[in-house]
Amino acid sequence: MKPFICLGSGYLPELKLEHICSIASDTGFKGVELWVELPDIWEKLCKNFNQGVKYVRETLEKFDLIVTIHGAANDINLSSYNPKIRKITIEELTENIKFCGQIGAEILTIHSSTTFKEVPTKWDIEYFTEGIRELLPFCEDYDVKLSIETPKIEDTQAVVTPEIIAQCMKMHEKVRVTYDTSHVIGHQHNYQEGLKIAEKLKEKILEMHLAWNNSKGQNAHAPLQTCQDPQFFNMLKTVYSYCNNLKFVVLEIDNMNEQKDKVSILERELKIARELFTP
Repeated sequence: MKPFICLGSGYLPELKLEHICSIASDTGFKGVELWVELPDIWEKLCKNFNQGVKYVRETLEKFDLIVTIHGAANDINLSSYNPKIRKITIEELTENIKFCGQIGAEILTIHSSTTFKEVPTKWDIEYFTEGIRELLPFCEDYDVKLSIETPKIEDTQAVVTPEIIAQCMKMHEKVRVTYDTSHVIGHQHNYQEGLKIAEKLKEKILEMHLAWNNSKGQNAHAPLQTCQDPQFFNMLKTVYSYCNNLKFVVLEIDNMNEQKDKVSILERELKIARELFTP
């Protein structure tokens, strides 16, 4: 079965949810991945969670779109040495899981934790894995899959490695993987590493974040149309052949100010993605 190709809403943070969904629908996407931290969503959920859920659900009902959710990432850390931060992180991600369940989203993607040390210690890893264990009962309650995103391979402070993800995969059938094509090749475009990670995690890869890494610092999620390297597209086709359970492909482009005509960019991105993921 072909995966659903979805629009990553982080590319359009300046827009209201209905406008984002309208662009996705009109352009031909099958779904959207909503960041809970989108200003239009975040503000309403924080003010009144139930009213925020109602707003999102009623907006989505206007469109024939599959929805996935990207959990909070910017102000939380499962591996914090501060137990109060870890507690807040669990509370926030639990609410994200509840949000998924109440709007009918199958999957919640979460980021790796980080350490303040140069490299993760056994304590960082234990805090992370224990946090995943605490979240799993809520995944059961709301029938949501918890998908751990592959981190940037250059990020030595990322607690999660493919090995740690594989360890978490064994905890419960609800634990899945979001394979980020920019993160796994890094700024050096290490395609062999990207393939090795896919090979290790292939049985649990449910979602893919699809973007080119343009090697320009923080704006690593560049449009596919800016890539001139056929090796990257060959890697993507090989990864796709590995992943029998891949269900969602999210076009995740960084929101860069120099990109003015975003709808035209998305139309071209969707065309490339369709060519890649048509059996």
